Amino acid sequence: ENSPDAIAWLGELDPQIVLHNVAAFGGASVKRIHRPVDENGKTLSVGAYVVPLLKENLDKRGNIELLTNTTATRILMDNGAAVGVVAETAKGATVTVNAKAVVITTGGFGANLSMIGQYRPELKDFHTSNHHGATGDAFGWVAPLQASLVLMDQIQIHPTGEAGSHL
Repeated sequence: ENSPDAIAWLGELDPQIVLHNVAAFGGASVKRIHRPVDENGKTLSVGAYVVPLLKENLDKRGNIELLTNTTATRILMDNGAAVGVVAETAKGATVTVNAKAVVITTGGFGANLSMIGQYRPELKDFHTSNHHGATGDAFGWVAPLQASLVLMDQIQIHPTGEAGSHL
């Protein structure tokens, strides 16, 4: 319901970000996948298109630190409000980020067979088309906060795709 507003916001943030091609994929009942198209009309990969433009936008602002290859391990709380995170860099250093708010965007747990078995036992032996990083790590540090987990039985699998397969 809110994707048009999000797409408009991206365009306001950077006029180079144009995602006007809308399509339906893999079982979707409506067109909801917004994609970029190059000057020849060829559909481009969204991430490879958007991420460099967003990075360029951050660099222009000059006052925003971007931490990559850094994994949040704990949410910092103050009187019931999330006020930051503790994270670990790829080299094992601990980083504390203080913030006015925390937004959790985890990527799901479709590559974690143990969690799939917990929430959808009938799917525990399926292969996934999810990336290897979709391991659900955030659920471990969100659980102590008594966060509500919803739609945990909605797991992306794709019967024709198997990560790492050459078939």
